[in-house]
Amino acid sequence: MPKRVTDFIPENHVCYFIANIAEKVDFEKINQIIDEVRKENSDTKNESKIRRSSFKLLKEACSGPRGKQRVLEKLEHAENELEKTPQKTVGLTDPEARWMKNKKHQWELSYNMQIAIDHDHGIILASSITQDPTDYYQLIPQI
Repeated sequence: MPKRVTDFIPENHVCYFIANIAEKVDFEKINQIIDEVRKENSDTKNESKIRRSSFKLLKEACSGPRGKQRVLEKLEHAENELEKTPQKTVGLTDPEARWMKNKKHQWELSYNMQIAIDHDHGIILASSITQDPTDYYQLIPQI
């Protein structure tokens, strides 16, 4: 019976590398560093050195073997989504979302929602949610 996470992962997979590192890391030390960085950045809005999602991921990995396994699953899912998109990054909290400009012209991980309505009667005729950042190819599916 396998005793380590790496027993389930091919040696050439990125998760194998991460799992090996995770087994050798001093998590007490990481927790101390996280606390120090948080204290240093407590007066800033976005914790400039390390983002909140990174903290959550580190904390989850530090929580024990189950936490490590969940983090590895998230990383593998994110890696699979990254292969599907021409974009260079994906989010770890929602890997299916794509980078898009919002109405304030800021980039954020998002989805593109389309709605076709009957203007005279106010009835929704069709709706869809896509990962495409633009509306260029969205008219035909709505008709």
